[in-house]
Amino acid sequence: METRILVVDDNARVREMLADLLELDGHVVYQAETGQVALQLLQGGLQPRLIVCDLMMPDVDGWQVLAAVEQMPDRPDVIIFSSLGDLTSVERLTERYGCTVLKKPEQLREVVGAARAKIERPH
Repeated sequence: METRILVVDDNARVREMLADLLELDGHVVYQAETGQVALQLLQGGLQPRLIVCDLMMPDVDGWQVLAAVEQMPDRPDVIIFSSLGDLTSVERLTERYGCTVLKKPEQLREVVGAARAKIERPH
């Protein structure tokens, strides 16, 4: 079964690498270059099973995307993929959302495994 995943990152290279890895793993991947574009896709009817999202972006940041996702009736799972130096505080904050937090770029390959784990568990 194909799973829809939305990748949100303002860094085109990172976003495209994530998309390529997830597509190679058999998923249908949509890309948003900003948080604003992600919100437009979600408000336009895109219903991804999973969102992989950076936190630090211009205009609408990852925290604002998370807040919008929290309001969705059929809420997708979220993986935060961020280059913030100290992710300990981010991990505590994202417990509220049930996110997996991975450090960019070191944990790029771990995103696929984390996506599989999120997708394989009951929604």
